Amino acid sequence: RDSPIKRLTNAFGNGLDEASRPLLFMGCDNNEAALFDASTGGCLQCYRVLDSSLSYVDQSALPYDCLSIPYLESVNIPSRFGKRLVSFDKALQMTTRSPASDASMNALVGGINLRGPSYLMTGGSDHMIRYWDLNSASKSCYISGLDRNQPPPSFEQIQVGDNSRLILCRQPSTPPTSLMESSKLPLRNRQGVVKCDGRHLDSILDLKTVTNPALLLSASRDHTIKLWA
Repeated sequence: RDSPIKRLTNAFGNGLDEASRPLLFMGCDNNEAALFDASTGGCLQCYRVLDSSLSYVDQSALPYDCLSIPYLESVNIPSRFGKRLVSFDKALQMTTRSPASDASMNALVGGINLRGPSYLMTGGSDHMIRYWDLNSASKSCYISGLDRNQPPPSFEQIQVGDNSRLILCRQPSTPPTSLMESSKLPLRNRQGVVKCDGRHLDSILDLKTVTNPALLLSASRDHTIKLWA
């Protein structure tokens, strides 16, 4: 499936510089991000959020698209000045092609560190901020964005071939309140006014980290900037 690229950022962290491998994080449609080696065009890791309808589907029964690794297509750059990279018909087809998913990852911050954790934090149109641990999927988690009563996500890691890894996030949807017994509702939801949970109410557009102290800043289309400690 085609997946337009929404955001690019380098993956250089502590102890890893531009003299090392040229690694890039890419945020894409289909609610996924990927780590690419720019020197080879190969995808090393993919971080993908499954549609909520697949949250409880066994891994062996997932559609092929959910388990595939993204790749980059080569484009021949014409030697003659003024010649189009693609034909008009193909360009029109590319612009009118409907995306496979409405969700996208618009904001990325992270790095691969030789001294310390290697991680990626993503924010997207689903209002969620997620922390992806690049070495251990079990240490990945969500930072913000769950609806009240929505079950937390789970993360699993799949080895694809010899050089690529896929990390899947299963995010169940919020069950209808009518299906929950009132006695099973959290106490805070059965009392009058409750404290705001602080999550963004619209698409997340950018993420930035601050060191000493370690903080995360997020900017959203809901007209707010939030500081996470």
